[in-house]
Amino acid sequence: MNSLAHRHSPASRANIGSITVLLAAIFFSFVSVSAQSQTQPTSDRAAKVKRWLDISALSISTRYRYIRNQAGVVIASQNQYQVSANWRFKFDEKGRYSLAFGLRTGNNFAFGWNNTGWGTGSPKGDIPIRQLYFDAKPVDGVEVQVGSLNPNLGENTEVTGYDYDGYVVGERVQLTTPKRLFFDEISFTHGYLGDITRPDVFHRLHRLGHSNYGQILIRKKLGKYTSVSADYTYQAGNYTLRQAVKFTLPKAKILDTVVFENYERIDPHPAYGFNLTGQKKINKYLTAAAGFARIDSGMRLNGDRYPPGDRLYLNGTVRLSREFSVTAYLNQDIGPLAHTLPRTRFEAILTYNVLETLRRLKIQ
Repeated sequence: MNSLAHRHSPASRANIGSITVLLAAIFFSFVSVSAQSQTQPTSDRAAKVKRWLDISALSISTRYRYIRNQAGVVIASQNQYQVSANWRFKFDEKGRYSLAFGLRTGNNFAFGWNNTGWGTGSPKGDIPIRQLYFDAKPVDGVEVQVGSLNPNLGENTEVTGYDYDGYVVGERVQLTTPKRLFFDEISFTHGYLGDITRPDVFHRLHRLGHSNYGQILIRKKLGKYTSVSADYTYQAGNYTLRQAVKFTLPKAKILDTVVFENYERIDPHPAYGFNLTGQKKINKYLTAAAGFARIDSGMRLNGDRYPPGDRLYLNGTVRLSREFSVTAYLNQDIGPLAHTLPRTRFEAILTYNVLETLRRLKIQ
């Protein structure tokens, strides 16, 4: 029987090397700083690292995932793992010019986990760099990005927008000058959204200059507690409008935030879908959320937790410590459904936030 290493493709082994390089960079940055005078303040040491390397996210997770379809067949009962990281190398001290990276496990656009081999599914080792782009802020209020980018969702979430693990190769200009342009953000994105089963950026950068995707997005804060966004998106012959409103309720006893989001597909096959969700921080350890989503059968590339159907979902996160948390998630369809589509989905997730450890050690 072949070993797990022998099952990995050369591309998979190259992707595993990406996370090795990242962790090595963090380690050697820490070593180089620590080798200096022991009397140097820890804040100065952190500043020396952050002058060049700014890590905004770094975590490792494992989960149990269970999915049963409408026909009653269990299509997944498995253990999976996830490595997720976002970082950038700054060319100048203020970070106006930088090269940004986003790394996430998974072998396609809408899936950010790998099978361990325990339970259903064969083990996987894909850890691709999904985002890689040059970011420039030449003047206040203007940001230009070129490369493999995250989709800009505004106040929408992956329920009605694109999956959080997704990517688009192209260019984006963001204007954030509300005093001049009224809106807090005006964003223009142009590029290529595709290569769904090739998340590794180095297999997709040749799409620069190709075009099947365009988006115009606006966002506006209405006072201190309300934010709205709207966008028009063209993607490979599909024309879609999206809108969302987010309410922050600091004095409410039941909920802290409420989000209502929807989409209207204009052409082809006009359709409508929406999501309503609320979240409450019950105490400093426990946060809970619940929602209802209606997604039509023609929706593609939104979050893989939210396939077509009428779905109630619940999730709760318990913070065990500064670095560790446990999340439980349940999704149940309550309407008519095709036999092959998931009806019940349950997940139990353990996450180690490595970035919090780096911050505690004054490295970030």
